[in-house]
Amino acid sequence: MITFRYHVVSLVAVLVALAVGIALGGGPLSEIGRGDDATQSAEKDNARLSDDLEEAELVAGFQDQVTESLAASSSSAALKGQTVAMVTTPGVDPKLVSALVNQVKRSGGAMTGTFAMSQALLSSDGSSLVDNLGAQLVETTTDSGVDDAATTYARMGQLISRAISSSGPGGEPVDKGASNILSGLEAAELFSTSSGGTKRSNLVLVVLGDDLKGDGADKILGGLVTGLAQGSGGTVVAGDTDSATLAALRGHDEVTSVVSTVDSVQSGAGQLATVSALAAERSGEPGSYGAHGNDGAIPRG
Repeated sequence: MITFRYHVVSLVAVLVALAVGIALGGGPLSEIGRGDDATQSAEKDNARLSDDLEEAELVAGFQDQVTESLAASSSSAALKGQTVAMVTTPGVDPKLVSALVNQVKRSGGAMTGTFAMSQALLSSDGSSLVDNLGAQLVETTTDSGVDDAATTYARMGQLISRAISSSGPGGEPVDKGASNILSGLEAAELFSTSSGGTKRSNLVLVVLGDDLKGDGADKILGGLVTGLAQGSGGTVVAGDTDSATLAALRGHDEVTSVVSTVDSVQSGAGQLATVSALAAERSGEPGSYGAHGNDGAIPRG
């Protein structure tokens, strides 16, 4: 986790390096004959900066501990009684997945499973397969819940939602229809179960990995997440601070009107904001949160 301590230490380290460079370049190395005065001055400067570094580390550590303690106490029941399914895109950091799973649990929620979208699902080259399989699954799934007017990727998102989520607060068992959808998607290598999957959740968290490549990739993912949102009790999409894919999704009104987005999820603060966004989704109020969020760092209230 990138903490306040990290930024302070990095900054002071740069200052130390600059000070040493100046002392050497402008001091004893530039005028060898100046004697010991320049060397002693440089040593004093380095000692002072070293003390400053130690103090900065101490203060930063204190602030980190206070922030973490306050965050833990304020979010400990944010997801009490709620269930969460996590869906990842290719290239996601496994450590980030683990951190988010732990944060959901610390917030009182229960994970029903983690799932992965494949590159084939997110590539325009696979659109025919996605379209044909989607139509087939709608026909073979009892109570698919798919909108007749849904486009190819929105329909697939609705099918995935039917398989892994429900609108009930505590989630529901995986029934025959859900199993049929998951089996079809896994056979086509479009979507897979990473862990769990024995129960459907009421909240869905989509965690972005590497930025998507190819024409229209953001629109494909946009269709999938809007479909996911239709059958769940709330959907949140989370990505890194500099995620171009998340920035592109935020540019589509049809996405932001039904799902919440959170950036900076690689940080502890971003993970707390993600949990807060999931909790806020229960009231049907999507928002844009994080360092670049239009609605602030975290949901209000």
